[in-house]
Amino acid sequence: MKKSLSLLAYAIIVFVTISSCSKKKDDPAPSNSNTNTNNSTSKYYFKGTFGGAAYNQASAASTTAYNNGIGASSVGNYVDYANSDAYVYEFYEGSFWTKFSYQNNQFTEIDGLVIEVHKSFSYIGEDYPSEQDIKNIYAAGTYTNFSTAANSGSYPTTQGWDIELTDDNGKVWSSYKGTADQTGSYIKIDSQKDVYETGARFLSAKGSVSCKLYDDSGNVKVLEGTFNQLFSDYSVD
Repeated sequence: MKKSLSLLAYAIIVFVTISSCSKKKDDPAPSNSNTNTNNSTSKYYFKGTFGGAAYNQASAASTTAYNNGIGASSVGNYVDYANSDAYVYEFYEGSFWTKFSYQNNQFTEIDGLVIEVHKSFSYIGEDYPSEQDIKNIYAAGTYTNFSTAANSGSYPTTQGWDIELTDDNGKVWSSYKGTADQTGSYIKIDSQKDVYETGARFLSAKGSVSCKLYDDSGNVKVLEGTFNQLFSDYSVD
């Protein structure tokens, strides 16, 4: 699930305006320690445990590039050759936390967490997934449709939810590595609503998650907790 996000540009631009960015699967880089812990006024957060240790992410009262919880957008389209009038849209959308540190005259990613969905849409004509389509993806309910690694094609995972987290040692853990067994795992959306941040309109969602994350060697740890995060900015392109 490698995202083609331009995080450096995003980190700079988001202080002025929040724009959609391309998806890149190896963008996340989280920490097991509390970050941006001035969270008594946090709008957006993830609070829980990873591998039994406390794992929290929290944004400031206003959205910034630091632990922002803002969704990164991407839609790729191609012709459905079975129907020359139809287009298939591969939708990657979710919430990510990324913290940057300015070191040696450049921004360095410090930590992050990604919770996202891969879903395919087919349309006659060239319309992108509608706002209602996006809201339907994050409708209240309990989801167990986690993605797995794809065998071929442009997208490295099958359709469904996936989660990525990078620990303090730089090791990436994800829901689709290893055996990708998610028996008993779930993502639950309790509620959703439109919110405005720095002039842009987002879809936010509150809920909870419990899932298994695997490293490249097949080791497994459980991530679980509650969240209030921004999942889409409606400007998918």
